[in-house]
Amino acid sequence: VRYAFPDGDKSVRMEILFGYVGFFSILFLGPVFVLLLLTKLEDPSSLTPQIILFIIGNGLVNNVLSDYLWGRAVLLTSPTI
Repeated sequence: VRYAFPDGDKSVRMEILFGYVGFFSILFLGPVFVLLLLTKLEDPSSLTPQIILFIIGNGLVNNVLSDYLWGRAVLLTSPTI
């Protein structure tokens, strides 16, 4: 990592990295979700607003925050070359 980015964590934008991860997740997994909806294997009508808020909150705290902190830790603890 230090060889590719000699300026350290200042030259790497973690927001862009995770933005690309989210974009490609939607790009590749979106059609799978649409296919599940069309074949009636997934029924979104059983989701209440409380369940949807819980899923969004869990995703933000459990996934986004932990992935961001992991990425920062990798950049800050990588050995220098």
